[in-house]
Amino acid sequence: MDVVATINRGYRWRLAAMAVMCLGWAAYSLYDGMYAYPRQREISEAYQQLREEGRESEWPEYAASRGWPSDEMPGEPYSMWDIYTQYIQVALALPPGLYFAIQFVRTGRWRITMSEQGLTASWGQKALFDRIERIDTSRWKTKGIAVVHYRQGEEVDQLSLDDWKFDPAAIQKMVDEVENRLTGRLHKQSSTPAEKKA
Repeated sequence: MDVVATINRGYRWRLAAMAVMCLGWAAYSLYDGMYAYPRQREISEAYQQLREEGRESEWPEYAASRGWPSDEMPGEPYSMWDIYTQYIQVALALPPGLYFAIQFVRTGRWRITMSEQGLTASWGQKALFDRIERIDTSRWKTKGIAVVHYRQGEEVDQLSLDDWKFDPAAIQKMVDEVENRLTGRLHKQSSTPAEKKA
């Protein structure tokens, strides 16, 4: 029976959370840079102008006539640098936000299937058991990552088995199966000379 490792829901929701956080911050910064900060700057400069002219008492009526808040005095106006900073934050937050959003969509159909022939990934990689040369488990105990090295034509390719991104139980079965087959192959190869001698 085939073993199928589907994408880990926890991993996908982390991608979604990062996308929402980054894109939300980018949207909030864009709103501040395009509307909120310039508006506050306009209101504050108008108030300061009245104050310099000694007409501070006219502020409630003046503000109300323009649809501005008149129940409190505006603070210091935001500088142009404050406004530019919002656009810088957009530039910093938007790319990772888009990356995490795209990854969230893409990973929805990711899966690795183990059949009698070998491992097949939904994105096109295929590591047949008889072409697997070794498996690197140096990061398995600490990070849950095992890397399968297999021959693809004349080149050696790699397929990562990651129990953080995929169903841990299924990935564990795949790692065990690859190790068992490699061990069995080595045992068979080492016993062949003795059999011939006998």
